[in-house]
Amino acid sequence: MLLIMLAMLTGNKTLLLFVPMLVSLYLLWTFGATLRSGMPVVERFARIVEVDLPDFCVPYCRKVTVIWCVFLAANSVCVGVL
Repeated sequence: MLLIMLAMLTGNKTLLLFVPMLVSLYLLWTFGATLRSGMPVVERFARIVEVDLPDFCVPYCRKVTVIWCVFLAANSVCVGVL
């Protein structure tokens, strides 16, 4: 939000190109933080759909969360380079 306001005040539209990168970095931080402690994000979403999630699904959910982290990191790098 601050970046958008800064772009509006300065008239520098190139600042808006960093918004997608910041969103990806925020999501990467959020997904990554759940891998370090607690229940991974994907497992939380799975438990919303299936409250009694089978035990064999827990490692799969962790792996999917890692894959999302890799995707979000790659996306941030691509947006930053472009």
